[in-house]
Amino acid sequence: MVEDTVRWSEDTIRWSEDTVRWSEDTVRWSEDTVRWLEDTVRWSEDTVRWLEDTVRWLEDTVRCSEDTVRWSEDTVRCSEDTVRWSEDTVRWSEDTVRCWDYCTS
Repeated sequence: MVEDTVRWSEDTIRWSEDTVRWSEDTVRWSEDTVRWLEDTVRWSEDTVRWLEDTVRWLEDTVRCSEDTVRWSEDTVRCSEDTVRWSEDTVRWSEDTVRCWDYCTS
């Protein structure tokens, strides 16, 4: 009977030690989980900021593209004006030559 009680007591001590180790492991696991969750929150916040920055960059890119389109349209109009000016200059030169020929003949 005493031997059984001693064995039971030793088993209980081992069980208690195991329970303490299990509890310590659980605490460490919980602390790790909290750190992981905090890291995840920071990562998520960083991702949100990155996405907001990306949206702003895209909006800027759209505005820049619109400006480029307007600049291209202006350049086309300027080129068309230059062509008309050149045509007018050719006609003026031809008229000047005819007038000179007429006046000198």
